[in-house]
Parts: sequence; C-alpha cells; structure tokens
Amino acid sequence: MDNRVIFDYSRLCKPSHRSKTTARAKMLLHGLFATISRSAFQNRSMTILSFTNNNPLIDGRQSEKAMLVRRGVQILLNEMRHSVLPELALSSGRRADLISLSVKGEIWIIEIKSSIEDFKVDRKWPDYRLHCDRLFFATHAEVPLDIFPQECGLFLSDGYGAHMIREAPEHKLAPATRKSLMLDFSRTAARRLMMAEWSTGTSYSD
Repeated sequence: MDNRVIFDYSRLCKPSHRSKTTARAKMLLHGLFATISRSAFQNRSMTILSFTNNNPLIDGRQSEKAMLVRRGVQILLNEMRHSVLPELALSSGRRADLISLSVKGEIWIIEIKSSIEDFKVDRKWPDYRLHCDRLFFATHAEVPLDIFPQECGLFLSDGYGAHMIREAPEHKLAPATRKSLMLDFSRTAARRLMMAEWSTGTSYSD
C-alpha cells in the first residue's frame, strides 16, 4: 500500500460528528480494501508467461492431416537446406502456411491443402505471389493432384517426408518487398526461439 492510500485511510478514519459522513467513510473504506485485495490477488497469481499448449510454436488451428502434410514438407525442405518458418503473417494480412528461405536467398511459400474442399474455398491464393519468389501447394495422397493449378509448384507429403511433384516457376520479388519480408522472417524466427526456450526452461546454443 503506497503513502497516498495510507493518507486517504487516515483521513477517512478521523472522527466525524455527522452520521452521513461516517457512513460515507465506511462505504469508501470498504470499496478501497476490496480493490486492494483484488489487486493483490491478481498480482500474486499473475505469471510472466502464459502458453496455451506445451509447444508455443503450434497455434492449434491446423487439422491433423494439415500437420501431417506440414511435417513431411518441412523434412524435405530441411534436407534441401532451406530455413523454414510456419504460419508467418504477411503484410497483406494473410498467413503463409510455410515460408522458406533457400541457400541462394530465394523465398518460397507453400500453401497446404488437406482436402478438395480446403482448396475450393480458397480463391485468394494468387495473393501469395506478391510475397515470394516461388509459390507451391502441398497435399497428401488422398487429395487428387490434378485440382492444383499448373502455374504453381506441388509437393506430395506422407508426414515422414515429401516429394516435389512439380517445380514452381520463378517470379522474383521486388527488392523493397524482399527486404521487408526478410526482416519479418528473421524477427519472427528469433521471437519464436525465445518463446520455445522459455517454455522448456532450457537455453539454445549453436
């Protein structure tokens, strides 16, 4: 309790010859102590970090099949020496399911589709071209591959790896867009690494 609260308390506790003033003082004191008690309880129970699941890098919005596709593509891209980041928010307001940076500095976006319906309801996928050098779709064996546009690359994943069915054509990013995207990529990756360290209680060292 700070000095201001102590002063107010002292003033309110002074004897009063008027019953209305005394009643008002009691009411104010009751409200004051109730506020202080709630604040103390909240501060005592508040944690520095609060994660909704055991892995802060997974936001829980992806279906089981989408995660299966994602894992397989991530494994392949890692073997190709790409740096891969899932669920990156883009300047357009959309989110890339997977975005990767190749050793040559190329930026790829991989849009994951786990069903025919998943692909049909998405009519804004061409917007991703504004944020990458190459655009791919990725899916699993239960989805017919001929539904995906020929002007995009295509990955087929089984969860343990993936195969590039079709390479994506190149459409180079403008320099200013590339710089902005690289900054978002690096800042997001660093922040997620820090969150992962905090959630496990261990520190990462290269």
